[in-house]
Amino acid sequence: MINFLLDSVSEKLNLDVRYFAKGTFYFSLIQVLSIFVGLVLSIIYANYLSTTVFGQYNFIFSFVSLFSIFAYPGLNIVVAKAIAQKKEGVFIEASKKAFPWGIISSSFFLPLIFYYLLKDHVDWQIVLGFGFCFLLSPIIWTLRFNDLYFASKKMFKQAFYSSIFQKIINLTFVFLAVFYLKSLSWLVFSVLLSAFISAILFFLYIAPKTVGKKVPKSSEFAIAKKINTTLILSQLAFYLDKIILGRFLGFEAIAIYSFALLAPEQIKFFFKTIITTSQPKLAVLSRKRVREDFLKKTFYLMILVILATLLYWFMGPFIFKIFFPFYSQSIFPSRIISLSLPFLIVGFLFTALFENQGKTKAINILYTVNYVSRITLLILLIPRFGLFGAVFSHVIGRILGALFAFIIFRKTYLITRK
Repeated sequence: MINFLLDSVSEKLNLDVRYFAKGTFYFSLIQVLSIFVGLVLSIIYANYLSTTVFGQYNFIFSFVSLFSIFAYPGLNIVVAKAIAQKKEGVFIEASKKAFPWGIISSSFFLPLIFYYLLKDHVDWQIVLGFGFCFLLSPIIWTLRFNDLYFASKKMFKQAFYSSIFQKIINLTFVFLAVFYLKSLSWLVFSVLLSAFISAILFFLYIAPKTVGKKVPKSSEFAIAKKINTTLILSQLAFYLDKIILGRFLGFEAIAIYSFALLAPEQIKFFFKTIITTSQPKLAVLSRKRVREDFLKKTFYLMILVILATLLYWFMGPFIFKIFFPFYSQSIFPSRIISLSLPFLIVGFLFTALFENQGKTKAINILYTVNYVSRITLLILLIPRFGLFGAVFSHVIGRILGALFAFIIFRKTYLITRK
């Protein structure tokens, strides 16, 4: 009876309900776990770290995120698509290709280390923090395909267990660093070490299962190089905000801005995970199915995001009062940033469709436009409006990104070719 009902609903909705329900259930559990751990960590940071130290911590990890875009990010797309097509040999092959790029990317920390060493008053905490990034980042970036493997193989239960392990080890290490080691450099080391251990352990668990399996052709890896350039250009913009804020307004401004982003980022992460669950299905959608169903489902998703945004708009002040009483300055900018979430999530969905269907030209155009608009807004608005310059760049950039994504989608799928 249950199977009959599931089949009937699947047929009427034109949706694989079993797949969606199973994937959404486990990824929802992951989201609940992530939100809980994120809340605990944020409470620790807000109440037991000074605004300066927390700002410095975010400043350092902004460079980690920035430099990671040079570690062959286009491989992520190749790996996800290949594993969905049962070419599991890509897992080890992609790691081999990522390793030298991880080394090259980590070398960018060296100029920063020397810069802070040569200052009149050496801040050894920042120097050591960047030193730990230089040592541990290459392996973390090289072995970054574990979660992609679970998602693309539809191993939702394993993905959940993996997430539990990663969150527990991260929380444990941060707790030790904040309450016992009590320094910025040890906090940075603890966060990196937890990621390092998780990456190695899960790589050793997955890699033997992929030995001897089918590997994608060289031409399929070539797509990663084409996408790579635009990913570098576009993602560059998303990690510069805190660096520019630190340059113009200092580390305390980064701390206030980081807490303004906290709740909107959690909402974004939740909906982005739903999109991630759908990636294997997007990869095999026919042009006809895209034209018939995609916009309708996009509209439903946008309604859900709007409802979540409205809920946060009213609940935000109470959340800050209870959990982050020292960051009341973050409330208003956080509410403004949340207004951009519906546009951001819709943009994510369009981008996921283009990536999983191999629309390289569409991806190149979309990422290039996002990069140019975002970087331009940051450079123009932060020096003039300070913290709110970064806030406005989020809102305006996301609206423009969603608009251009729809224009490209319409041209690619909706306009009939003669």
